Amino acid sequence: MMTEQNEQQPALRLFTAISVPREIKEPLAELMKRLQAGSVFTGAHPVWVRPEDAHVTLVFLGWQAEDTIGRVKRAMASAVLNQPPFVLSLGGLNLFPSPRSPRVICLNIRRDKDALACLYQRLTDACAAEGFTVDSRAFHSHLTLARIKSMRGIAGLRDLVKAHVSWSSKSFTVDRVTLYKSDLHPDGARYEVVAEEILAGNSGG
Repeated sequence: MMTEQNEQQPALRLFTAISVPREIKEPLAELMKRLQAGSVFTGAHPVWVRPEDAHVTLVFLGWQAEDTIGRVKRAMASAVLNQPPFVLSLGGLNLFPSPRSPRVICLNIRRDKDALACLYQRLTDACAAEGFTVDSRAFHSHLTLARIKSMRGIAGLRDLVKAHVSWSSKSFTVDRVTLYKSDLHPDGARYEVVAEEILAGNSGG
């Protein structure tokens, strides 16, 4: 985790991510509606992400002072320089990190995972160059649908996930990195866009 907080200033909970376009969020919302309806009969109580907030987290910055936003934006601009847009798709509903001891219900990333990993590494290196302490754990790309706070009803939840494992999305183009701030609420986090950087590619424009 990255931690750098100036206690003299209001703190923001920040992370960088790939946002999911509306044409993907709509079928994703339908999937989540079916999963939520099915989970009622399992006894499990996952905390669901709002479909409109769907994203693929890249670098979680944690609590940061407001005056660090400029440094994060510089890191983002550096990371996207000469990085062309690429294509992703979602599929393979699963329990992460394992069905036996899951923390989240999520979708795997398909298509150009190498390009996503490259962007993650560039962004991680750029954040380190700006003085942030970088998480050294391996990057496991996924899109979180719900967070699991208890093992209650987990057997039924496993069956529910298996029943939807074949779900997949259409492909979509990743053309930007988004900086979000996260506000924590009892029923889950709310996200607000702070800044975006467009993948510059090699066009020289």
